[in-house]
This record gives sequence, structure tokens and C-alpha cells, in this order.
Amino acid sequence: MLDTTQEIKSYLSFKVGEEHFAFNAKSIHSIIELTPITKVPNMPEFMLGIINLREQAIPVIDTRIQFGMVPTPTTTSSCIIILELTVENQTTLIGALVDSVSEVIEVEKNQILPSPEIGGKYKSDLILGII
Repeated sequence: MLDTTQEIKSYLSFKVGEEHFAFNAKSIHSIIELTPITKVPNMPEFMLGIINLREQAIPVIDTRIQFGMVPTPTTTSSCIIILELTVENQTTLIGALVDSVSEVIEVEKNQILPSPEIGGKYKSDLILGII
């Protein structure tokens, strides 16, 4: 039986390579098909460029590079997850190129284990926890 005192959150799971990751569903603005990305000079390596979404320029990151993986060509399953994030008290949209979107999962707060501090496979500052 479900413990109603536990906080349950929804997460959108996605794949990057063979690994599964998830974003808090509350931060998802939309999921769009792969669209042409305009390169912008002098951007960090993980920043692919910008896309035009409803007359708004949205920066797009390559999650493979951000997570320290080798970049690979996109496939028909590749898509861009548009996230609505608050940075320095300002709401902004950012796109994340992923290999595929899996499903929305429900997770109880106590099921999320702390992210590794050191020696992890991925940058621990990007990971809230492990399910």
C-alpha cells in the first residue's frame, strides 16, 4: 500500500547512450522533434547552438557532451526536451538534445539515493540523485 505521507514526484525519463536519466516533469516545457540548430560562435563545447521555437531563441545543449560521453550522430529517436529553468531569479528555456524519451515515472522521495560525491561516471554536480 502506498504511504500517503511520502512525497511523490513525476520525472520524464530519457536515454543518452545506454544510460537512463530523468528530469523533474515540472520543469518540462515541451518535447520537440529534432530541428535545425544554428551554431553560435565562441560557445562552450556542450552548447550546440540555438533553435527558433515560436519566435524565441532557445539554446540547446548536447547531453552526451555535458555528461562526458562521446558525441554520436542523431537518429530518428533523437529529440529536444525543452526545460523551463529558473536561474538567478529569472525563468529561462533551454533545450537538451537526448537520444530518446522513455516514459514518465512516479518516484517517492525516499527512493532517491544521494548522488556520488567523487569517482562517479558522470559529473555529480549535474545529478540530484540516483533511483
